[in-house]
Amino acid sequence: MIDEVAIERVRLSCPEGHWEQEVDYDVVRYGDPDGGWVDFYSVNGVPTMSPYTPDGTPLCPECGRSTVARLVARRVIALPAQERAGAPARAGREDVPLLDARSEPRTGRPDRA
Repeated sequence: MIDEVAIERVRLSCPEGHWEQEVDYDVVRYGDPDGGWVDFYSVNGVPTMSPYTPDGTPLCPECGRSTVARLVARRVIALPAQERAGAPARAGREDVPLLDARSEPRTGRPDRA
């Protein structure tokens, strides 16, 4: 059962400060038969691992180190009421600002123009 569909804007930053990029991830949260929850991530329709895990975070194109992912904003896509019946609230997501619509990519460091 699908519990939630959302778009999460994630800021990926090099720990050494070489590079930064914001990426919009599509997130689909499923309930499994045992009562647990599983999140599936994709970018532009291509399945990917969670950017919040060490194995899923991209590498810095400058130095090759794992980037740090930080949730910037999110937008929940409405589901029919029967799809969400009995679904618990998702912890740690309520305090993030609403994702605005923006089509231009943001890459590079903000202090380097």
